Amino acid sequence: MPNNSLRYVLVYVFETDRGPYLMDAGWNTDDAFAALQSGLTEVGCAVADVQGVMVTHIHPDHYGLAGRIREASGAWISLHPADAELIHDRYDEPDDLLQRVAAALRRMGAPAEELEPLRNAAMPVRPLVDPVVPDVLLEDGARPEVPGWDLTAIWTPGHSPGHLCFYEARNELMLSGDHVLPRITPNIPFHPQAGANPLGDFLASLDKLEPYDVNEVLPAHEYRFDDLRKRL
Repeated sequence: MPNNSLRYVLVYVFETDRGPYLMDAGWNTDDAFAALQSGLTEVGCAVADVQGVMVTHIHPDHYGLAGRIREASGAWISLHPADAELIHDRYDEPDDLLQRVAAALRRMGAPAEELEPLRNAAMPVRPLVDPVVPDVLLEDGARPEVPGWDLTAIWTPGHSPGHLCFYEARNELMLSGDHVLPRITPNIPFHPQAGANPLGDFLASLDKLEPYDVNEVLPAHEYRFDDLRKRL
């Protein structure tokens, strides 16, 4: 992830007898695609072998490459419905969303001379996404079909309205996306697509993970860690 303090996003591979399944995709650049292909080669497979991609949320560094992976492999792409319904306005036809962002900025007292750069602040990352409609919608508690793994989707809105974590019960793993990170907290947005109370959603979503018995947390950035309850 050039020009980004997070430096990289972690894509997790689930090996199965049908082929690999991925958690998240990375963003849509040739370098990111090459890095993904290199990582898959190290475990004995290729992008063309991918069977499914479980996207935690539609931010470019997680969702951006999903379309390119599907084109190369025929893999299904999954999202939570709350994020899936944002794709068109955010990535395909963003003009109306940009107008709503500008109106919100005016209501909050943004100086007139700052409206245009603030309104368009997210547009440079738009080319980093190959927007695709998901093949599978995963609601809270859904069980994605990944042979040999016992995964459950956990809806954890806050960082994004449709953010999903995934609990793997056999190995007691929590794949936390951007919801829980080892050193920092995710940004909580405040814009027309963020929902009515994104900070409240985020705090409630932290509480939602507390009951799970977890050996190891696999976040989308930084590094793996244990003791989820302490981090919460």
